[in-house]
Amino acid sequence: MDSFFLISTETRLLIPPRQCTSLRRLSNGVMNDLMLVTVDPPIPRDAYGTKGALTELLLGPKYDRGALFAKEPDMPIYVYVFKAPESVTNDGLVKERLSVLDWGAIYDDYRQAEAAILPDWR
Repeated sequence: MDSFFLISTETRLLIPPRQCTSLRRLSNGVMNDLMLVTVDPPIPRDAYGTKGALTELLLGPKYDRGALFAKEPDMPIYVYVFKAPESVTNDGLVKERLSVLDWGAIYDDYRQAEAAILPDWR
């Protein structure tokens, strides 16, 4: 799964759905199936109170371990949305503590992602 669409399942912050492209598989010692992704369009800095717009995020499976890297995953996949790490070792280990920015869901189709946004959030 190289490209997919991310929505928030908890807030209005990821409207419209964001296209994500997988960059790399990472681990933090607890979860070995974290996915570093690019985000388009970028998420404005005021959405999560970050220093600048977010062009990269780190995603981790909320329920189904390994789902992000399955050849044919069942969609949607529910994920934790983390700020992209600032430092990663050469072997893909995230050294910093992760904090959840949001909870989300990923879909392989834009229209399915858009349809999953709660009606009163549109």
